[in-house]
Amino acid sequence: MKHRTEIKGSKNDNWETPQYIKNWVSWECFWHNGFFDPCPLSEKVWDDYILQFDWLAIDWENRNFINPPYNITDKPKFVKKAFQEYQKWNICVLLIPATTETQWFHEYLVPYAQIFFLKWRVKFLWYNSKWEYVTNKTWQSWSMICVLDPNKKPCMKWIFIDEKKYSK
Repeated sequence: MKHRTEIKGSKNDNWETPQYIKNWVSWECFWHNGFFDPCPLSEKVWDDYILQFDWLAIDWENRNFINPPYNITDKPKFVKKAFQEYQKWNICVLLIPATTETQWFHEYLVPYAQIFFLKWRVKFLWYNSKWEYVTNKTWQSWSMICVLDPNKKPCMKWIFIDEKKYSK
C-alpha cells in the first residue's frame, strides 16, 4: 500500500502488505514462483525511481499482486489497469478497501472477479510519523482480495485468513 493519505494519525504514505496476506495469495493461487508487484513499496535506494515511475503505463506480467494506493484518484486507475491486464489473460490479485458502492467495483470487479471480503481489518506494516516500525496500522474500512483470473468464475464470499497458518 503506497502513496496513502493519512492513516490514523500517521502521515507516512508507505504501508507494507503483511507477509501472511502475500503467502495466502501464493498458496490459494498456486503462485509458488512469485508474482509481479506493480505497486512496489519504496525502498531507500529506489525511492525516487519508484515514486516517479508510471507503473500504469507498462505491461504487467502473467501473475500480478496489486496493493495500490488507497486514495480516490489512484485506486480506480489501478483497478482499471488490473482489469485491462485480465482482458489480456493475465491474472491480477488486488488487495483493496471493501468499497462496494463505487462505479469501478461494479464495472470491473463484480462481473469478472472472485471477491473475498476479509473478516477483519488488515494490519499494515511500516514506519509511523515517529519513524517507529509498526505492525498495527489499519485502514478506515475493511478490505477485500479480488482475483481477476480468466480461468475462474466470478463469486463473492467472506473469508478468514489464519495469520498463524500463513505466516510460515
